[in-house]
Amino acid sequence: MPRGKASKAKKKSGSQIPDTVEGMLSMLANMHNMDPAKLMKLQMELDDPSKVPPFPASKVKRCLSRMSEITSYEDIRDKDAHQLQCWCKEDFYMESIFDAGVVPVLTLILQLSSDFASKRVANNTKTPITEEQTRIRELTLYSIADGLLNENNKKKTDLSEVVPLLISIILQEGDIHRGFPVKVTAMNYAIKALGECFRALAVQRQEATAIGIIENTTLLETICKYIRDDKIITPIGMKVSSLLCSLRFVQMLATTSHRAAHIMTALGYYDAIKGIARTDPQTNLLIESTLSSFEGREPKFEKPIPEEAIGCHTKSQLRRLCAYCGIEEDPANPHKKCSRCKKQHYCSRDCQVAHWKGGHSKECASMSK
Repeated sequence: MPRGKASKAKKKSGSQIPDTVEGMLSMLANMHNMDPAKLMKLQMELDDPSKVPPFPASKVKRCLSRMSEITSYEDIRDKDAHQLQCWCKEDFYMESIFDAGVVPVLTLILQLSSDFASKRVANNTKTPITEEQTRIRELTLYSIADGLLNENNKKKTDLSEVVPLLISIILQEGDIHRGFPVKVTAMNYAIKALGECFRALAVQRQEATAIGIIENTTLLETICKYIRDDKIITPIGMKVSSLLCSLRFVQMLATTSHRAAHIMTALGYYDAIKGIARTDPQTNLLIESTLSSFEGREPKFEKPIPEEAIGCHTKSQLRRLCAYCGIEEDPANPHKKCSRCKKQHYCSRDCQVAHWKGGHSKECASMSK
């Protein structure tokens, strides 16, 4: 963002809009009352790779390591869940965060949320569930749904433990309904995440698991009840239509499997979608494109859909390079940085020594200032 432009774009408090992705995401997450148009403008800034620093592999590794040791849902920090969601939603990071091992951690959080429900039922706990506890589950479901928008993640992510957990949450099985009820926002995130998982299973040719989803009549009947225009809250505080989630699920199934489209039609999905009031252009676009997926035709609009509206989340990942040999950083095995200037990163001790002798020894002190 140009410096002059940034200085003019200020919040009501007078502080400037941050010019780094982490700063912008942090600000967006706390600006629940900000004008939606301004929020969208800020999000557009995140699509510019020049504004995005390299993937923070070391910070990610510390966060994932810390969270993987958690044994109780109550011990999960909202701050950590939000940080994972920020990394999973950033197009230039989402493949890297999956390569770093975020899926087992997200799976752990969902499992702990179910354990938390069972504990509350077993102990007959009457204490209200906190907003933070509700938000942590929502952020986790959102992280899964967003990360799987990346086509490379769809191809290589092991979803064997994720899918059963998502189904359990949607059906509110076991003690979930009584101990930790799933509210409309979390439900829609879970539905969207399951849709992305279905497409991923198809890509990976995990046919048995995919068929298990479309043949689960109870599951599809439950999801059909959420084919409606509710208002849900995104992690950055925006109110959006729940159709962004429920119709995404429908599209993932209908465009992947003719059998799924047939089953959903028999269960009333097509009629439910046709019955939704078309209150605005976005809703009309969603409904039209979803109906077309059942009918095997291309959606027709008065004007062509701009490419940016379709969205492409499979982008080249921004990763650090070794300052000496130029090898790209492995998200799961971060490069080591110079302990003095903390600006240069190295894939090995040998590269660090060679770079030091090759000239870094002369520039290190000035770089650390």
